[in-house]
Amino acid sequence: MSRKLRWALPGAALAGLLALIYLYFHSPYEQTVTLCPLRLLTGLECPGCGLTRALYSLLHLRLLDSLRANPFLFVLPCVGYAALSELLRGSRFRLPRPRWMFPALYVLLGLWLLYGAARNFLPI
Repeated sequence: MSRKLRWALPGAALAGLLALIYLYFHSPYEQTVTLCPLRLLTGLECPGCGLTRALYSLLHLRLLDSLRANPFLFVLPCVGYAALSELLRGSRFRLPRPRWMFPALYVLLGLWLLYGAARNFLPI
């Protein structure tokens, strides 16, 4: 494992943990300012809109609220696993990668983009 990667992974994990702690105590439902550039410019929701609210609801064990905010939150661990396995590919710490993993991720990416378009034009 390269020297940079050896420090980057624990640093990213610590930053993620601190972000989750912050999110647990600060509700995005009470926020009045949107951070999504697509929504600011067009008024349309991008496929990622609602992920913060979904994660907040999941942290507070409100599963249905989380699914309503953005159901693709539950796909993100798979994407993270794929990214981590790609990062560690040349090192001695390897994660098992089934052959179907990356084609399945491309299908999920397509579904996510379709969901992003459908949520703006269909009553979902």
